[in-house]
Amino acid sequence: MSVLVLACLQLAAAAAPAPPGYEPGRVRVGGVSYPYQLLMPLARHRTGPLPLVVFLHGAGERGDDNRRQCTWLPDLLAAPARREDLPCYVLAVQCPQGAQWVDVPWGEAAPRPFPAAISAPLAAVLAAMDEVEAAHAVDAARIYLTGLSMGGYGCFDLAARAPGRFAAVLAVCGGGDPAQAHRYVGLPFAIWHGAADPVVPAARSRAMVAAFTALGLPVAYRELPGVGHDAWRQAYGDGGALGWLFAQDQRQQQRGSAGGPPLVPAGLQVAAEAGRFVLGEGARCVAPGAARAAGVALAAAVAATFGRTLPVVDGPARSGDVELRIDGGARAPIELEASDVLVAVARDEASLQRAAAHAWQLLQQAPGGARGLYVAGAGLPGAVELATAQEWAAAELCALLGLCWRFGVGELRGPSLDRLDWLDQAQRAEVADCAARFGIAIGAPAPAPGERRLQLTDGVGLRNVAQLLADQPAAANGFVVGVPALPPGAALAALSTRLPAAVERARRTGPIPLGPFVGRLGALLRIPPP
Repeated sequence: MSVLVLACLQLAAAAAPAPPGYEPGRVRVGGVSYPYQLLMPLARHRTGPLPLVVFLHGAGERGDDNRRQCTWLPDLLAAPARREDLPCYVLAVQCPQGAQWVDVPWGEAAPRPFPAAISAPLAAVLAAMDEVEAAHAVDAARIYLTGLSMGGYGCFDLAARAPGRFAAVLAVCGGGDPAQAHRYVGLPFAIWHGAADPVVPAARSRAMVAAFTALGLPVAYRELPGVGHDAWRQAYGDGGALGWLFAQDQRQQQRGSAGGPPLVPAGLQVAAEAGRFVLGEGARCVAPGAARAAGVALAAAVAATFGRTLPVVDGPARSGDVELRIDGGARAPIELEASDVLVAVARDEASLQRAAAHAWQLLQQAPGGARGLYVAGAGLPGAVELATAQEWAAAELCALLGLCWRFGVGELRGPSLDRLDWLDQAQRAEVADCAARFGIAIGAPAPAPGERRLQLTDGVGLRNVAQLLADQPAAANGFVVGVPALPPGAALAALSTRLPAAVERARRTGPIPLGPFVGRLGALLRIPPP
């Protein structure tokens, strides 16, 4: 480590006042105060939300002077020309002397596992981000993470812990934990490294690129021939990666702050009305009689995603509740209406399980509320097939069943799933109860005639499910998504990003209508008045 510290100290500029435009601040985490500098955009540019660049400095800029961490990129972005061309907020937290963003050796060519717990300095970065976003008009869909050397390591770690916070990552001459690569699914990543780096071997970046490639995840890698431990000069300079970084936007990625509900069923005739339904403070799920099973499934999903209890009761509904009911004479298989109560109506018990999943997709706890009506199609046919079911523990199988329910998949297949013989009796009962709660069939593979089989693996690794579906002919009997032979955590992470696109695309062969795109931006769909 001393080699890296010496190299970065030699490269770092002497401590000097922060560049014009920066405002000092401090954030306290675990009883320790961490200084930061925040670049404010020029007043004439502050007519709406602007991007935020989160910069993690190198080892040579550590301390408590609240100045040195502005070396390199923060200094460059404060230049008059850059403030005009790339108006943004820039946050630079300073790591204390002797501490690290990530507590791993820097100079070894072989990667090591990253610590299970986040470091205090990185926790301070998240806390400072919260402060800045609360106080200023930050565009939540354009928050960029970048860092160099020690900060490059910090980029890999922080992005793995909070991928939804960022629209893109630019890691320069750092290194990561290849076992965490599945956490970056959907997050645009660029990696720059000097081929002749004597401090942090380029092998550290190459290992991460190999991990990305093995999962089929896109990564923009630039290895600079003959360049040592100062690849940031080119990465942040003219012709570098800043143009790419500022072009990334979660609204185009349909993830993070712009992800909205994972999937909103499209109506044939829709209009958008801003907002999602807000659960009341003492919200309940009103699900009488045969609707109770769907209510229990909804309550389980709310507990898992929002961390709150949603009691299942017979009624009557009151403001802020969710109501589920079966009506054999309903005009559509599934119909949802939001007023003071979010009401989901279905023609039969099986469809009500789907309706409950759609209701979950439209819930939120932030202020805003929603009113209106939209009509969904019938339940979405489909299945998820496990490649290596024996590796899945009971809790992991239950998590997968919940994922299937939320995204409209009604069947889980895999070798020995009809017996679950690698689990003990209590664990088998737990999985069976979970499958019954979510209304999902579980058993051995049994492909239906005409079914589309979409394997998430090929010669490279995971592929884009939406593109696969676009290349397939239409089939009336739905589709199967084959889960790759990855560890359960990695498979679940990949499916949670890719399965919504698969379900949505599988429902249609022509152009994708407006409804799902509006839904992902957090809008409710309703039938316009005649």
